[in-house]
Amino acid sequence: MKIILAFDSFKGCMAASDACKAAASGIHAVMPDAETLELPLSDGGEGLVKCVERMAPTHRVVLPVHGPLMEIVEASYAIAVDGTTAYMEMAEACGLTLVPESRRNPIEATTYGVGEMIADAAKRGCRTIVMGIGGSATCDGGKGMLDALYRLCPHPHCRIIVACDVTNPLYGPMGAAYVFGPQKGASAEQVYILDQRLRKFARETELAGLATPEMAMQPGTGAAGGLGYALMTYLNAQLHSGIDIILDICGFDGLIRDADLVITGEGCSDAQTLMGKVPYGVQKRCHRVGVPIWLLSGRIDDAGKILVKHFSWLKSINEKDRRPLNVLLQREVAMKNMENTVSESLLLSHLAGFPLIRRARREDIPRLQEIFARARSFMKEAGNPDQWNADYPSRELIEKDIESGDCYVVTLDNSTDKKTKPDFRPESQRGYGKIEATFVLRKGPDPTYDIIYNGKWQNEKPYAAIHRIASSGTLKGIFHLAMLFAMHRYDNIRIDTHRNNMPMRKAIIKEGFKYCGIIHCWSGDERLAYHYTSSPSDHTGTERCLRVTNDSTRPGIPR
Repeated sequence: MKIILAFDSFKGCMAASDACKAAASGIHAVMPDAETLELPLSDGGEGLVKCVERMAPTHRVVLPVHGPLMEIVEASYAIAVDGTTAYMEMAEACGLTLVPESRRNPIEATTYGVGEMIADAAKRGCRTIVMGIGGSATCDGGKGMLDALYRLCPHPHCRIIVACDVTNPLYGPMGAAYVFGPQKGASAEQVYILDQRLRKFARETELAGLATPEMAMQPGTGAAGGLGYALMTYLNAQLHSGIDIILDICGFDGLIRDADLVITGEGCSDAQTLMGKVPYGVQKRCHRVGVPIWLLSGRIDDAGKILVKHFSWLKSINEKDRRPLNVLLQREVAMKNMENTVSESLLLSHLAGFPLIRRARREDIPRLQEIFARARSFMKEAGNPDQWNADYPSRELIEKDIESGDCYVVTLDNSTDKKTKPDFRPESQRGYGKIEATFVLRKGPDPTYDIIYNGKWQNEKPYAAIHRIASSGTLKGIFHLAMLFAMHRYDNIRIDTHRNNMPMRKAIIKEGFKYCGIIHCWSGDERLAYHYTSSPSDHTGTERCLRVTNDSTRPGIPR
């Protein structure tokens, strides 16, 4: 089995290489024969050069340049062994970290040193320069860089490729000054002055015939305090996604062709992850060729259920570690948590012939009727003969559940050797193993839950309801499996069951549900009502990696 580890750094905690190393240890702890490939990545900002150096043969160039406040600083960049391509970061010459917090002043800060670096590379014979432009202390529109070039190398004759994931325009409310100026130490008054300067610079550029008024509004022109604009208009630079540049350099598309799984991650994953961050860049490449991808990050906030649509498995490496944040941010602690999380995730995915969940189809109805008949027999034997009558659920009800897309089946290929690799593919691409269990997961509101007696629901937030859980008896832990599946999608889940269904009542409580009161079915029969709720940050779970085991002697617990 080939697993590719493609992590970004966990800022303030683990380097990308640390994350890859720890994940590899976790894999080999449970799969000693697995082939792992470690690819520490960067989104093209800070860390670009080190990332390239790990992937391609280069040599370092060190030179003195003028820093943000025109003091001499030592900067470095890398040149490919053939001498034609340079890889540099503008932060080496004008990064925010070069200026003490007490002296930060974007009114005075300059990109002059960036021009010195470009001139040096051009004089060394480089014909292509790949530049990362994140983390600047400047907001001069790149004028300082141009001044240095005009003085040192007026005609660099270099193709410049800019690694940039910022989409801000040069000026205006979403421009370089208003969005990034305060982060660089600018006051409200200074932000206005900086924005006016950028507008003036754009007009001068337009009058010189180097740009149209529309160019200042192009995405990325506001990157690095407007440096993106100067690079595009004066040096004909091309702006590309930083992570795409890195993935192209390492030949990522070729590496994943025969991969079984890719694992990526970062310090914190949320909606911003889908805006050019490393995990999303990796995910897009994997999606093109159908390779499953996991997201394991320090923290995951997927309240909008956006990330779950793009990744096969989401998990915080700190989910089970309740120690203080300052402890979790320690490098050794983070690496151990990464190692443990990877091991546990692989174990979950590698059990029991790999049960899979998919939506039920009309051709599944005969098998579902067999499972429901077994469930009715089990309830009768367990002292609960009244919950489901002889024909419940009817074929008509099963058909409605399927048509609405709310009926799910758990399939198990009984011929599967447990040593074979699990199927992590999306639902539409998965196999058609034998159906061993079923359940309904329906987004509320459920009319039977509108009125509750002798209590109340934990909250009135949107919820989903679980109904009609039944098993053939081949698998145990069906309710736990259904809960993982549901928790992966909803923050609030409601369920009800018959008073005499003691196995189900125990299973419900075990999964963290709270008893809330009495509801009545359409038939008027009484049911005990339960409610599960959790914060979005507590969500884990997946439809592909679930804790289920074979047990042909234990029947399922129907509702």
